[in-house]
Amino acid sequence: MTLLEAVAPDLAYDAAALGEEAAVPIAMASRIQLPTLLLTGNESFAFMQESHQALADAMPHARHRVLAGQTHEGTADVLAPVLGDFFLAPDPI
Repeated sequence: MTLLEAVAPDLAYDAAALGEEAAVPIAMASRIQLPTLLLTGNESFAFMQESHQALADAMPHARHRVLAGQTHEGTADVLAPVLGDFFLAPDPI
């Protein structure tokens, strides 16, 4: 099974969340009250970084981090310490 085949079932959910215009659901996201960490790699497509920043700006308890040297598929050695810091922080945002 290829990576694309593995993620194919999720595409329907992605499309439903984004709607017909495939727009980032800023209004919906602005209602999220939980601490949220949005991660992108600096080697990801620019629209991904822009979308994550727009979501972080809209969400009251969100933070966006751009990870150096990472693409859309971040590596475990870079993700693990960032996620550990977020989940173990007394006030993650």
